[in-house]
Amino acid sequence: MEEFNKTIVFFYPSKVVGGAEYLFMRSALFMAEQMNLKVQYIDYADGFVARELSGSKSVEFIVYSDLVKVKLKENQIVICPFSSAFWVNISLKGNYSILFWSIHPAGLYERVATYCKFSRFKYTDFTSDINALLNHNAVVFMDGSNVDYQRDKFNFSLHKEDFLPIFCLEKQVPLVSKKVPTATIHLGWLGRLCIEKVNPLINVLRHLKLRALTNHDQQFIFHIIGDGECRYLVEKESLPRNVSICFHGVVTGAELYDFIYQNIDVMFGMGTSTLEVASLKKAIILVDLSFEEMQMNNQFRWLYESTRYSVGDEYKKEVVYNHSFDEVIDVITNGKLAAIENECYNYFKQYHTIEHTCNELYHRAVSSTLDSISFRKTKFNKVFIYGILFKIKRFKNSLLK
Repeated sequence: MEEFNKTIVFFYPSKVVGGAEYLFMRSALFMAEQMNLKVQYIDYADGFVARELSGSKSVEFIVYSDLVKVKLKENQIVICPFSSAFWVNISLKGNYSILFWSIHPAGLYERVATYCKFSRFKYTDFTSDINALLNHNAVVFMDGSNVDYQRDKFNFSLHKEDFLPIFCLEKQVPLVSKKVPTATIHLGWLGRLCIEKVNPLINVLRHLKLRALTNHDQQFIFHIIGDGECRYLVEKESLPRNVSICFHGVVTGAELYDFIYQNIDVMFGMGTSTLEVASLKKAIILVDLSFEEMQMNNQFRWLYESTRYSVGDEYKKEVVYNHSFDEVIDVITNGKLAAIENECYNYFKQYHTIEHTCNELYHRAVSSTLDSISFRKTKFNKVFIYGILFKIKRFKNSLLK
């Protein structure tokens, strides 16, 4: 790589375990160790990434506090989620460059919605600012779902679709998958139990209920890996006797991979979780995100049937995918699972490797012409109410420790 005198700074302080945290942590490590770049990471002293990389000598940590701004310099390029646009101005100071990576379709919309509740502004009042960011090459979208959802809300102009897909690491697993007796079918969910993910999870469980009620000879175990504030909604679901749910909570690392590989026939999920499963050469159904209850006339798609690098589209009742739930189960019982596993793995290898993504991420970062001084002139820096609410919330959290 050519000589590079700037520092890449990842900004995503977090104390929870999720796909975004892993994405940013692994990007930072790869760019530091494999691309020989100077990399820093801004995180809480007890943040997830800070803990995971506590022994790392390649990534330098900058300790973050909710009550003190971090000062940066001109030779630093901040990379952070687009949904953190408000957070950048609240938390950072100095003159630095910025690249926003849009890694969640509804992330920015949810932040703007918080502001609009307390003001007369509409979502489209941010349109001109987002267009300006795009003209600065300061926003890159991970997939088509991110573009479609946000363009629908903010009505911005995107002249060319040029995605930066997310990745996960390839795993070292045997070439032949475990075979589970078809009398007991093991299904699973991997992901945080927040509302937009719990609604599709409940939809899957209700499809499973219908299957189980008409196939009493089949036993089903549904493994839920992950936790969150909406777990109680899943616990409310009533299921027939031949269906069991196992809540495993948050599982990470080798323990997670071994469990999925040894125990699951077909997984369901969205986001980075789908790539984690595919990299294990396991079959994964890609579900749509939804903030509302989903109708039961929906169908399903395998990860490799995704388009525009999507790892989760917004649910639309008029969109019908290729496979009924019964067809998904029949793939297991008819001995056709290995072919699906290979298709999912090959899709992951073709489009979602760390080498491709991190090299592109580097080029996007150095191509951004957005500096923090220009960014402070946008509405993302004028949302005082959001900043006040943010500080109050964080301060209350600190008192509860």
